Amino acid sequence: MDVQDGHAPSRSKSSHGKEIFPLDTNWKKDLKTHQVIDLLPDRTTETAAAWMGAHPEIELVSRDRGGDYAAAARKSVPQATQIADRFHLYQNLTEAVELALTRVERQSDNKRRKLHVEKSRKKHVKHS
Repeated sequence: MDVQDGHAPSRSKSSHGKEIFPLDTNWKKDLKTHQVIDLLPDRTTETAAAWMGAHPEIELVSRDRGGDYAAAARKSVPQATQIADRFHLYQNLTEAVELALTRVERQSDNKRRKLHVEKSRKKHVKHS
């Protein structure tokens, strides 16, 4: 059974490769085969660290922005490279673009206000 069925995967520890993807639902997924390889009972640092510690061959951990998996990877597989998962890369990009657009809009509004004030002053000076 797999994630789509809503049933737990087999818990075979020998089926995973060197790369894991800790999902928000505690599923562990092999990044190369996209097969679910394990299901942890929770998302705590201790649980994830124990699981990763049992698999020192892990070289790459794709994770969310939460601190638990980061701390677990640093503790148990410090040689592993940590990367943001695809969803969080898109989320980070979206937030950065929104922030940039907000700044540009704010700067544009400020320039419009300054131009309006300058035009008003020039009009007032002509009529004086």
